[in-house]
Amino acid sequence: MHETNFFEQNKSPFSTANVEAILGDMTESPQDPSQRRLQAAYSQGNVANRLVWLIVAFVVLAGVLIFQLWQLQVNRGAALALEGEYNTLSEKPVFAPRGSIVDRHGTRLAWSDTNGTTSDVVHRRSYATSSGVGHVVGYVNYPQKDDSGNFYRTEMTGLAGVEAGYNDYLQAKPGRKIFTTNAVGDVVSESVVSQPKPGKNL
Repeated sequence: MHETNFFEQNKSPFSTANVEAILGDMTESPQDPSQRRLQAAYSQGNVANRLVWLIVAFVVLAGVLIFQLWQLQVNRGAALALEGEYNTLSEKPVFAPRGSIVDRHGTRLAWSDTNGTTSDVVHRRSYATSSGVGHVVGYVNYPQKDDSGNFYRTEMTGLAGVEAGYNDYLQAKPGRKIFTTNAVGDVVSESVVSQPKPGKNL
């Protein structure tokens, strides 16, 4: 007859396997609320630190850009002031040719020498050399400059003969040009603000 071991029959419910299971349940118990709060606070602190550094970086970058813009404005202003100090704005006339005088055969008796329609230089008046017409055609006076080289009279006006009698018809109307010169007298820019009008042929 088989004999049953006393210890096998009376095995305690607190066997090794049961003890391990109980201990395992104890180690897997929920975290303490205070520990969870510490972890949450730590995570929030990391986010806040990152946000602070982003704000600091943005402020520094904005400051650098503002400083560069300010420096550019200061330098540009100084350059413009220096340019304005040494540059000179002036005005001079632009001349157009006076109208020609011709006889009934179309032969020119008086005309203006031109290299084009307009010029910064006064167009000189030329006359035919045929005898007996000089006193009929007449003559003109020219635009005049002062001692500084500026024109104080800009129109060519007939003084005698046909030149004087039909002056309003023959006379050209000068235009105006504005130009800028630097400290050594070189023209750096110019602009025609009014176009000259040639005289009419008679």
